[in-house]
Amino acid sequence: MVKQGDNKVWLQEMRKGFLSMAILRVISSGPHHGYGIIKGIYEMTGFQWNPSPGSVYPALSGLEKLGYISPVSASGEGDKRRKVYAITAKGEEALKQARLELDMLRREFNSIFDYNLLDNTQGMNKGMNKKTG
Repeated sequence: MVKQGDNKVWLQEMRKGFLSMAILRVISSGPHHGYGIIKGIYEMTGFQWNPSPGSVYPALSGLEKLGYISPVSASGEGDKRRKVYAITAKGEEALKQARLELDMLRREFNSIFDYNLLDNTQGMNKGMNKKTG
């Protein structure tokens, strides 16, 4: 039996895999600081996904180590200085490749979860739903 909340954990784990790509996508439109990236992801997803700073900042560090993003300046005054990141040519290429991979995954998952396809395979589904043993 699936417990209430199990789906939330699963969804969070799935989003972790997409976080770096989402960060690159936001930064591809221009340099952003961490909070701007979080806000950008939230807006891009129709206010459905609001990643935490605790997940975004380590991802930024990882992307910087890979050479996909680089700090370009700091904004703010006094103690409120923020590191601003820009996407690099290597990051643009990684984002382009990620989009191709995501398109392939989308097609694969659509073939699995497409209701029209399921309607056309009723015989197969009936066989799969039979209890064995």
